[in-house]
Amino acid sequence: GNGIVVGVNSGDYIYYRAGISASKPIGTHWVQIGGRLRQIDTDATNVWGANSANDVFSLSFSIKSDKQERLTSWVRENDPLDLKHVSVGKGGVWAIGKDDKIYQRVGDSWRIFGGRLRQISVGGTEIWGVNSGDYIYRKSLTGGWQLIGGRLRQISVSPRNRVWGVNSGHNIYRRTGNSWQHIGGKLKCVSVGDSGVWGVNANDDIFYKDGTYGDVDSAGAGWRHIGGKLKWISSGRNIVWGVNKNNDIYFRYGISARNPVGTGWRHVGGKLSQIDTYNLAVWGANSNFDAFSLTFRENINIAVGGWRIGTAAPKFIRTALGSAGVWAIDDGYKIFYRSGESWINYPGSLKDISVGKSEIWGVNTKEEIYRKIGSGGWTKIGGSLMQVSVSENNHVWGVNRNHNIYRRSGNSWRLIGGKLKCVSVGQSGVWGVNANDDIFYKTGTYGDPNVDGAGWQHIGGKLKWISSGKDFVVGVNSADSIFYRDGITSATPAGTRWVVIGGKLSQIDTFNDKVWGV
Repeated sequence: GNGIVVGVNSGDYIYYRAGISASKPIGTHWVQIGGRLRQIDTDATNVWGANSANDVFSLSFSIKSDKQERLTSWVRENDPLDLKHVSVGKGGVWAIGKDDKIYQRVGDSWRIFGGRLRQISVGGTEIWGVNSGDYIYRKSLTGGWQLIGGRLRQISVSPRNRVWGVNSGHNIYRRTGNSWQHIGGKLKCVSVGDSGVWGVNANDDIFYKDGTYGDVDSAGAGWRHIGGKLKWISSGRNIVWGVNKNNDIYFRYGISARNPVGTGWRHVGGKLSQIDTYNLAVWGANSNFDAFSLTFRENINIAVGGWRIGTAAPKFIRTALGSAGVWAIDDGYKIFYRSGESWINYPGSLKDISVGKSEIWGVNTKEEIYRKIGSGGWTKIGGSLMQVSVSENNHVWGVNRNHNIYRRSGNSWRLIGGKLKCVSVGQSGVWGVNANDDIFYKTGTYGDPNVDGAGWQHIGGKLKWISSGKDFVVGVNSADSIFYRDGITSATPAGTRWVVIGGKLSQIDTFNDKVWGV
């Protein structure tokens, strides 16, 4: 790459070469990056790779003026304080020092706050804490500390100001009105948040309280045992973070309303003795009393140490991109569009989608056709298609369940000879694949003219899905291997050869110099 070399070893561990410069082109040493990948590539500012489970990851990095690389990862919050506990919420970032002093994060520095606590938790409009004598305190965002009846060893408050805690005997309590409700079970640490109530016991066993997902005001049902071992846990928004007895960091992925316990734990590089999360922020403290922060992306991308990991909620089955943006369909046929680094749910239901310059086309499970122009809503279009494609010139092609091919001409559909199960129209012309995964190019369509083209030219290879871009055609085969067509020009519109790309995708789309897939 640009001043950096990345690689993976036989164990799929990731490394980059530090210290590369014009005067020292071989660099100085290898630095390990958290995570595992079996293949990796880099350009000027990004690193991409795929792991053994065929998940695709990206990492952004920068090279400082002193030529020392800095990979996006845990950020150490530079300050002279010794902090043993950090909490983050709508009420800001608060911390407890080694001497039990209380600190509030203001800008890029810590400001001492009156009182002493052993542990603190930040909610929506309230902050709760317990001191060394297990006395409980509460404050509003602007008020002072108020002593609350009862004794607790550890306490947690959610964005909706739900409060749970455990005492020295590991008994569990929930705040209801002005009193404490005893909850069955034994925990040494409990956390309440948008992902519900989670906790760990004296044996580091992990539990989720059924019926508490969404931060509801409820005692929930029974405790459900979750595999794994953690000594501390924090419930966030569709994610749960924790650290084990070795201070290794994990997050729970795949959490949703349909699957509140998630699907598995993923290890994150670094070491922390305590951790807390709220929205897109994660904070923690290590055994040396240093505070660290991390930001991550929600929905399908969670950036952990910079690596963007696809999660199970939502699970996309289609992606499409063009001048009208990046759009996607999940496995429940919900529609999403990309806004900055987030996915926004859009009204409607489709099983396939295609993005052009000013128009977006799609088909639903009934094979009804819909079009959206600019900022307008969906308009139903006559006809029936199982797959549709629109180009940057807003030319539209599609295929129906019988694999008949159609081209949009004015306000009607024009039948095109041949049989395809997937068709794509773009700057490289019209390309398609049939039921046997044979590949075809429609001669006379290079450059995206508004024509039927001539005959279908058979192209060697096998693909199940294809996308026509700008002098660039990409596709995936039945094994989900990824290919692009090399050598496409106006003189050689069918290109010269297929080149395999590392990684695995079941569907792919391209526009200009960008490629998206699932």
